[in-house]
Amino acid sequence: MKKSFLLLAVFAAIVFSCKKPEPVPEQPADTETPGDQDKPDTPGEEPGVPLPATDPHSVDRTSILSGETVTLRFDTAVWKMAKDIKWSWKANGETVVKEGAEVTTPLDVDYLSVTDNSPVDVPVTVTATVNGEEMNWELKVTATPYKLFYNDWGVTPQAFRYGAPVFSVDKSTLYCATDRKGTKLYAFDTASGTKKWEFDPGAEKTCCTAPTVNPVTGDIYYVTTTAGDMFSVKPDGSLKWQYEGMEGANKNATPVVSKDGSTVFFADAAAHVHAVRAATGEKLWEATLAANVQGMVLNGNELFCACDATTDGAMFLNAADGAVIAAIDLYKNSNDAACFSVDPVRKIAYIPSKGSNQSAPSDLSDYSLLDLTACMTAVDLKAHKILTYADIATNSFWGSVVLPDGDIIVADKDGYYARLESGTLRTLWKKGSWKRNSYNYGQPVVDAEGNIYLVAGNNKYAGAGHTVKISPDGEVLADWANMKGLEGPMTGSGLCGGILYILCNDAGNKTQKPVLGKYVGVDIATAGWPCHGGNLQGTGCLQ
Repeated sequence: MKKSFLLLAVFAAIVFSCKKPEPVPEQPADTETPGDQDKPDTPGEEPGVPLPATDPHSVDRTSILSGETVTLRFDTAVWKMAKDIKWSWKANGETVVKEGAEVTTPLDVDYLSVTDNSPVDVPVTVTATVNGEEMNWELKVTATPYKLFYNDWGVTPQAFRYGAPVFSVDKSTLYCATDRKGTKLYAFDTASGTKKWEFDPGAEKTCCTAPTVNPVTGDIYYVTTTAGDMFSVKPDGSLKWQYEGMEGANKNATPVVSKDGSTVFFADAAAHVHAVRAATGEKLWEATLAANVQGMVLNGNELFCACDATTDGAMFLNAADGAVIAAIDLYKNSNDAACFSVDPVRKIAYIPSKGSNQSAPSDLSDYSLLDLTACMTAVDLKAHKILTYADIATNSFWGSVVLPDGDIIVADKDGYYARLESGTLRTLWKKGSWKRNSYNYGQPVVDAEGNIYLVAGNNKYAGAGHTVKISPDGEVLADWANMKGLEGPMTGSGLCGGILYILCNDAGNKTQKPVLGKYVGVDIATAGWPCHGGNLQGTGCLQ
């Protein structure tokens, strides 16, 4: 009996222990338990909690060339409470703002404050909202304005006109010839930006055209107008030969070299075209035209010459002996400074004409009341005929370039730039504003992304000289003031290895002007007619 009672007690205990507890009444949704009022909504935002001891910002490089890309980072792993992160700095007088915890961006110096090529501290301010309040920090990146900056010409003044920089076949060397006074030929190392050598013609001469590089031997050719001589300079800077058979040198027509490097063609100031043996400087032939040559291009066995004339303004010469193959009239005279371009299929040459200086309208942004006096003519190089022509600009334009799709970019002396349709010359768009002499003698270039670089020259109406980067649809992407470029550059540019080279000029012949190498990070286009002479060497040879 006792044993049965004991078992019953144990069973009752087990049953009691397994019984579910009574449910706790559910709290209302808006009811807080004690202490909840002091808990933060977001970790790290608790009032009175110390902020992290480390700065939140960092940059992957603290020393760059102006225009190079840097990565700016905000440490959100530690600074979890930070929101609305922004980075800002000054460039060309304006504030640049980028948003995000990590930003990869080009960083330019403020060129309006640049006086030489000394490294410049670029203060970058980062702001963020922390615990509901705005905080800011500052970091610095040291930027050198230019990869190449040189103006130690040894004679004052010295500068450039009409010309454009050209490059060695392997792209390791930049060549440029100075204008007035010494008229020396200079070579610069594109890797280091330092001078390699200079060639002195031995007298005070003048040179206006760009040099030309032999695509086979690497020899460099340039002319001087004062003595009327053509110089052939070896890649090491020594003289190879000097040609003295011209009646004054032509300051407009850049020399042309055959594809096999055997023959050099150039024009003088008396409407003569000369062909000489590249190895020795020996004259092969001489031809007399009706007017001075403004530009030339070699197309197979034909030398095409655009001249300062309407009658017989476009001439086709046999490259072997100088005989006239064909002559056609132009609607208007060809403009100077070797400024025509060729389409990507090497069939059409686009020849700009001169325009006229007209009185500025009362509204300086409106050119609609001005006459279109500058013309573009399209010449069929194979059929030897005019395809079409159109009045394009209110003033002269130079240095047209052709985009990979065949459309043409031109910039005129009144500060406008336009895109013309391939073949038809229809104006697709025209942008800019009245700034007389803005693109005087400019030679644009096109990069691999289709962006165009225009150098504003002799820009006394617009202030200091500028280099403008525009998109294929004409939008301004960047505008750099060229240091010591006041009333300059009035010359061309060249693009090689991601560096844009700019030749500066003093129209008044009063002060020295530099050659500049500005980092842009994109190389030249490989299709179309993207620069002076159509390629890096400026040989003027199509095939």
